[in-house]
Amino acid sequence: FGEEILGKSAAPIKPSTVGTVVKMGQKASQMSVATSKRTETVRILHISDTHNLVTEQLVKALPDADILIHTGDFTNQGTIGEFQNFNKFLEM
Repeated sequence: FGEEILGKSAAPIKPSTVGTVVKMGQKASQMSVATSKRTETVRILHISDTHNLVTEQLVKALPDADILIHTGDFTNQGTIGEFQNFNKFLEM
């Protein structure tokens, strides 16, 4: 799923770069980041505009991920029931 978009050659995110402060005008090559010998991969899954279409079947088909990012609309009308249904999806 995500690999189809990113391609298998996508570089893993290194946890040591999280929170790195970059100064205005600083180039990436000028950044010094302490790295450890241990490399970990963080799997990010991005979905968007599900508009009440999240089902248990869909959830089971999603690839494993460490972080889920949902952008866009997840409801049609913004009702309490739609929010409750989406929260059930987040608990699966």
